[in-house]
Amino acid sequence: MTTCHAQLDLPPLRIVYKNTAPQAVTEVDFEVRTPVSLLTSVRDKGKIASGATINHVFALPDGSSPLGLSQVTCNVTLVKYADGTVWPSPSPSP
Repeated sequence: MTTCHAQLDLPPLRIVYKNTAPQAVTEVDFEVRTPVSLLTSVRDKGKIASGATINHVFALPDGSSPLGLSQVTCNVTLVKYADGTVWPSPSPSP
């Protein structure tokens, strides 16, 4: 479960997500997209227990306005677990 939206309060980007893994997470990376392009990438760090719901706010890039960002989406691009494993697993080097 991941939701995100721009708000007029500072900081203007709110991301809400839940750790559905059976173990703690130490980092979650997101791509934040508008309907036409990538707006920014966000890295959220901290020990997040299994089953915990996180509700954090982040800054937008300089020059960005939350006005008109009603259709912003957030996609998880990387998760680091407390045991050191990573999703998605990095591709092996050739």
